[in-house]
Amino acid sequence: MLFCVLLIVLLILLMVTRACRIESQQILVAAIQLPEVNEEKAVNGVSGALKIPTPSAKGAFRPEMFLNLHRYLEEQFPLVHSKLQREVVGGFSLLYRWPGSDPAAQPILLMSHLDVVAVPHDEKSRWTHSPWSGEVADGYIWGRGAIDVKCGVLSQLEAVEHLLGQEYVPKQDIYLAFGHDEEVGGDDGNLQIALKMRERGVRFRFVLDEGGVIVNGALPGLNVPLALVAVAEKGYATIRLSVDVEPGHSSMPPAQTAVGILSAAVARLEQHPLPASLTGAFGLMLDAVAPEMDFMPRLMLANRDLLAPALLKRFSQTPTLNALARTTAAVTVIHGGQHEGSLPGHAEAFVNFRLLPGDSPEFVLDQTRKAVNDVRVKCEFRRGAPPIPSSFISDHRSPDFLTLHRVIRQVFPGVVVAPGLAVVATDSRHYEAVADNIYRFLPVQLQVEDLQRIHGINERISVQNYYQMVQFMILLIQQLSE
Repeated sequence: MLFCVLLIVLLILLMVTRACRIESQQILVAAIQLPEVNEEKAVNGVSGALKIPTPSAKGAFRPEMFLNLHRYLEEQFPLVHSKLQREVVGGFSLLYRWPGSDPAAQPILLMSHLDVVAVPHDEKSRWTHSPWSGEVADGYIWGRGAIDVKCGVLSQLEAVEHLLGQEYVPKQDIYLAFGHDEEVGGDDGNLQIALKMRERGVRFRFVLDEGGVIVNGALPGLNVPLALVAVAEKGYATIRLSVDVEPGHSSMPPAQTAVGILSAAVARLEQHPLPASLTGAFGLMLDAVAPEMDFMPRLMLANRDLLAPALLKRFSQTPTLNALARTTAAVTVIHGGQHEGSLPGHAEAFVNFRLLPGDSPEFVLDQTRKAVNDVRVKCEFRRGAPPIPSSFISDHRSPDFLTLHRVIRQVFPGVVVAPGLAVVATDSRHYEAVADNIYRFLPVQLQVEDLQRIHGINERISVQNYYQMVQFMILLIQQLSE
């Protein structure tokens, strides 16, 4: 008994020692004079872009609106359009090249996209300001695309215009790529730009796209904002579950109908989630945030090799953390039957998976079949929608990542910067063959409750935050040349 007590005491001492010894990964930065930007011009610029509706969804796509946006950008940024090389790709996407002073220096790519998701008709009346108004009110700029992600397009162009006005020349070539169909896959936009880069032998030192933001209240026990720079993104696959039986009359039903068989299969699938992990890109995030947390969560994360089962159980109860720890499965569509008096001969469901790096689409399909465990249920990838593998994990110790880290903390003092995982798909995946590293970060600062505004109601960005975005882009371009 005494021996057991001694072991427990020693274990507690070991865990406390580990928690005390983990060191901060945050770069110490001195306060600097941030670039002075014409705030009124910058705010009016993004406001005007939000007034041009550019949804890319089938049935909502309006070519003339994208051409109107092209013309608007030409008017808003005359130096960019007179001094940078510009191409239109796929009819509506834009590619700019800013030649650097050193032809031998490896180029970089800054990305964003021109398109937005559509606003359902029944949601328009629920907006405080019209989704296409670009209204500036109450300290915010309102409209579809304010966060996702016309603010990225405009802030990058605003930064380049500012630097051109100072006759600044970067060391390396800087490319800007703005797709017109990111929200529907990017096949006609950034995929085509990436193929052009490959044909021309261009290989980027790194690519910067959306995917991570700054969130206040991101994690329990972390009392400062978290700036997540995603070094990887999850893959995407939709698996179709289908059941085919003899149809008939509902007055003489079998023990299980097609709908019943399918429902049981869906229930088993939801009861058998794929394995979770505290390693990979998620593990890198935990390493970075642990030293900055309150003592108890710091103690747990510092000893996650010992406490993994408890941590994974706890993380699995929170959708955002669960999505970072495992490949997720979401039953999103189900069909079966046409009439209450008839037994359907066919029923099907679509299950959308977001794949953790390391989980291949084939592995996920195999695990789905094992979880369903019913030969009557056919499991296959949805036709016409081939799975998208997860990305590689970029180097979080590279000089470019450290530059990103430093600039974030210069513009947003006190935030914790962490590498991590993007749970959404971005256009940056198209550039994997032509990039050494891909980082996904947008310098937008949000509260947890603001995350629902993305693709939702009352999308907006604060005037101050947009101003900071422009300052961030200016400093980043400058420091990447140092």
